[in-house]
Amino acid sequence: MATPVAIQVNLHPTMNWDADDIVEAFKKFKQKTQLAFKSFLKGTTADEKVSYTLLWTGEKGLDLFNSWDMSESDCNNPDTFLQKFERHLEPRSNHRIHRYEFQGLKQDPQETIDHFLSRLKNVAEIQRQGRKHC
Repeated sequence: MATPVAIQVNLHPTMNWDADDIVEAFKKFKQKTQLAFKSFLKGTTADEKVSYTLLWTGEKGLDLFNSWDMSESDCNNPDTFLQKFERHLEPRSNHRIHRYEFQGLKQDPQETIDHFLSRLKNVAEIQRQGRKHC
């Protein structure tokens, strides 16, 4: 079987574990991974998707994967596998700190009232969602 051209020219995604915002870096990695499986790796099986993704996460990703206690079916399910990474990388939420930060929000001098209200609603929604997971 011939190796796909995209693999030969190194188009596969890689996870940047040294990024300043690791959560955002993983979101981009996940998106690129999904694009790869929709394009040049179309038709790969679930087991192959997990294997490719593990290879692309590098040493640190493999170490994290090996430290998790997962069932055989979860290990072979790419969606469950990626969700496990997301849960591991997301920062823990502290509702008291979020409430304190929310109370201290102020409108910037050049900020319109509509933009400020939108920002307040977004922060409140993030806090509300965070309480569900705590």
